[in-house]
Amino acid sequence: MSGKTIILASTSPYRNELLQRLKIPFETVAPDCDEKPDGDENPYEYVRRQAADKCRSVARGRRNAVVIGSDQIAVHEGAILRKPGTLENAVAQLKKLRGKTHTLYTALHIIDTSSEQEYDHTENAVLTMYAGLDDAALLRYCEQDQPLDCAGAYKLESLGISLFSEINCRDWTAITGLPLIAVIRILQRCGVPVP
Repeated sequence: MSGKTIILASTSPYRNELLQRLKIPFETVAPDCDEKPDGDENPYEYVRRQAADKCRSVARGRRNAVVIGSDQIAVHEGAILRKPGTLENAVAQLKKLRGKTHTLYTALHIIDTSSEQEYDHTENAVLTMYAGLDDAALLRYCEQDQPLDCAGAYKLESLGISLFSEINCRDWTAITGLPLIAVIRILQRCGVPVP
């Protein structure tokens, strides 16, 4: 092992679960950063900055650590779809997406505090929601899966997969919260053996 402490700058249970797949010891630390967009920042710039800000807030003052930060947003017609927070908001978001295509951006930022090297990577997925879903089906989905803390108001790793007619992406783990293919390659560059 490299002797470096691996830190996930997140309280997301989904990212925690994904990183556990790599079978490397890590700890989680809640990031401390403002999640408001800066002025005329576009969604792509916003998600990349958020991942970097989360990572940097946790890396600050740490030695011999590799800190992993990530952020994810759903974008429809140029607008960011926030985590819905309530059942009503979740159903409303899904109604907007029904029969349409949107993009899910997942940004990754990793800092090796030993070398002060920073790495970033962004994945995007293009998703098309099935047009034949009626309002009752969307409500039923939201009641069963409770996607209130998820960008776009769906959980693709769960029943949310049933909402889509097409999903195009390079790394399936990216659309569920953390692009593990990129994480592995960057950890290896930082001297962390995986596998």
